[in-house]
Amino acid sequence: ATAAGARCIVAGLTRDAATALATSGAVAVPTLVLNRVEPAQIPALAPFYTFSLSLDDEARQVARLIASQGMRRVALLAGPSALSKRVGDAFQQEWIARGGEIAARLEIGRDPAQFPKLRASVQTADAIFIAAEPALIRQVRPYVATGAPTFATSQVYDNRSTPGANVDLQDMHFVDMPWMVEPGDPTVAAYPRNSKPIGADLDRLYALGIDAYRLAYALATKEKSGLQPLDGVTGRITLADDGYEFLRELTPAYFDQGHALAATPTAQ
Repeated sequence: ATAAGARCIVAGLTRDAATALATSGAVAVPTLVLNRVEPAQIPALAPFYTFSLSLDDEARQVARLIASQGMRRVALLAGPSALSKRVGDAFQQEWIARGGEIAARLEIGRDPAQFPKLRASVQTADAIFIAAEPALIRQVRPYVATGAPTFATSQVYDNRSTPGANVDLQDMHFVDMPWMVEPGDPTVAAYPRNSKPIGADLDRLYALGIDAYRLAYALATKEKSGLQPLDGVTGRITLADDGYEFLRELTPAYFDQGHALAATPTAQ
């Protein structure tokens, strides 16, 4: 690609492949990888950048959001999948780093017989964080509705579900990209939507493509102003202090009458 005159390369790669590229010594022009790479793996001064839809980062943002509301003790529930456990780990690390306490950490399976026992385990928590797939969160939520606010990442929101399917998620808080929860925002409304429903996962990838294009254009043209905080459709985008990772600040949201609505932290 470089030999053909490319001024910027966008690479959709797995984490292992992204790391291999970062350490290859072949990165000679600005390269935007749509995945995460540990900063320690990126050579100093390499024109290498990362931009992703990391649920780990979302979990850390939720931890910061809860901490900003003065809560101290959180019950953490994680589903059985490797992804859910990783999201739970990311939340716990950020939460403890901010001086919070884990009141209980429980693995939740798909056996409904275990659910009635959960309420007693989370009773003393100021808030509850659930890292699991949408269907499992819907199953578990009624059993942990103790009056303490319940939080999740964007995993909880599948925009294919009807409002009636979200009845058990009433008042549940999460974070998501403006593309999903603020469709009327001028920045979001400026871009066309798919004419047919494509599901939440593909919709988020479509939004990622919009913002990746904007970042790649700025990198290719060396317009530094395009790399300043950017109001993107996937969130407010900033370049991390390490100079490599583009970070997204997502929109706090909650469920009301089955609908996902944007909210400000103070409104929660």
